[in-house]
Amino acid sequence: MPPKRSNKTLVLPAGARPPLRLTPPPWVPDEEVSNCRMCHAPFTQLNRRHHCRQCGDIFCHSCSSKKIPMPQFDFARNERVCRACTPITTYVADASSDLFPEKQSAAAKSIAEMARQEDGFSKIVLYGGIGALIYLCNSTNEDVLLNAIQALHTLVQIDTAQNTIFNQGVLLPLFNICKGTEEDSAVNNLFVMHCAVNILFVFSRNVDICRSVISDGGFHPLVAMCNRKLPPNRPTSVTVQNQAITLSSVQGIAARTISYLSMNSKNQELIIEDRHNGPDKLLNLLSHENQHVRKYITKTFAYLSLRQDDLKPKILSAQGTQLLANLMETETVRETLSHASCTIANLATNSSNHDSQVHTHLLGALCRLAVRKKDDAEIQRHIARGLANLALYPENKRALVDEALEQLIALGNTSNLEIQRHVVRAIDNILNDAPDDIILALHKADVLSLLEAISTNRSQQSVTQGMQVGQHQAFSEILRRCNETSSRLNRAIAKATKAGGEGGSEGAADDEVAGIQESLAAVDVSNNDASP
Repeated sequence: MPPKRSNKTLVLPAGARPPLRLTPPPWVPDEEVSNCRMCHAPFTQLNRRHHCRQCGDIFCHSCSSKKIPMPQFDFARNERVCRACTPITTYVADASSDLFPEKQSAAAKSIAEMARQEDGFSKIVLYGGIGALIYLCNSTNEDVLLNAIQALHTLVQIDTAQNTIFNQGVLLPLFNICKGTEEDSAVNNLFVMHCAVNILFVFSRNVDICRSVISDGGFHPLVAMCNRKLPPNRPTSVTVQNQAITLSSVQGIAARTISYLSMNSKNQELIIEDRHNGPDKLLNLLSHENQHVRKYITKTFAYLSLRQDDLKPKILSAQGTQLLANLMETETVRETLSHASCTIANLATNSSNHDSQVHTHLLGALCRLAVRKKDDAEIQRHIARGLANLALYPENKRALVDEALEQLIALGNTSNLEIQRHVVRAIDNILNDAPDDIILALHKADVLSLLEAISTNRSQQSVTQGMQVGQHQAFSEILRRCNETSSRLNRAIAKATKAGGEGGSEGAADDEVAGIQESLAAVDVSNNDASP
């Protein structure tokens, strides 16, 4: 007969946490087992059957003679367990002993050690070890919390353990550690913080779990961890197993976790539409003193800005755009600058972000960054793409010609195919329904010569270089668009020149017309749709 459970009514002091309680296992029916599960001795009238209260299976007396307290099941007295279950049962029982924190600490260490044994992890999962560790992660005793979170950090490195740990409710204690308070001594342990945020980072890379981290409330605790400060009496650096852990590194892991979580489309929606100003809290991290935080938060914005729906305008306000532009002016870390320029290029495809204030911040920052990072092809590509996307909208054309045309031409003189493709696209977009003064500004800047040079160089390369199919298609596309854009620009210049000549007077206007006609004669754009 299964053991009796306590019938005492549990009365908790105010603020106390409920004790660890697990569900007892079902018992294997007597008639299904004729031999001891461990020593295989046959059962007789003298060698009777005994149930293990931990696993519910049937053993002889010799293999299940140990009786130990099992408060995790709320049993009223010590109960029988088999030899195989004795260690994990003892550890879980000790973990529930809130009056003896030294037992709890030792139990957490023992569970972690057991996980390294061949069949140890399965016993931990089956018999309450995970639940015991999660229970200990709510402890206010620093040593208990340290050993419990370290044990979970060890277990979560096992791929098959991640979903089990998550499903048993580990997120809430992890979030509490991330948020922390100066008054709570235990959660201000740097190694505790390191383990907690690393577990969340592991979850952020698990496709089955990552959405729940945000939907269950993980965004704000992670932002809080990025902003965590330690009390004055706490060290800002510790070394564990030859690994140096600093507050800066913990903050960086929290920011990296946010960036991984933002790759998921559902998480993007939750972050952007967060009722507690989620995007604004991310924006504030762009000026964080920690370079790792800045890098991963700009990467987060690069992921968020990939959306192609009505959420996109909510990502950056005009103030947010200014913060991003300011970052591009002062940042020295290459990856951060690349993520920032990528974000601007992505956001430039949204018409809601194109007001005069945005122009001033974005164009100026992009052009100055292009000069600073003239040898960085990746950043240059993002800048060229951003300028091309901004040129999609009529309200941007004049600002682009006035502020960015010189830099656009400089980008076009690169040897990088992708950069040139975006430069040609930018010129083509500016040409769409452009007024005469913009057409004449393009001519004055000698854009035709740039297009001719790109077309000529790419035509020669396509003939002399062996190419794969993808490269061949890319060359064909840029040549086609380059020649089409040249033809359009020629016609637009001729039309603008004619209009200017009819309305103007002799003298300076005639000189300008003659100069334009001379340059048109020097450019051969007859090879439309040219292929390599």
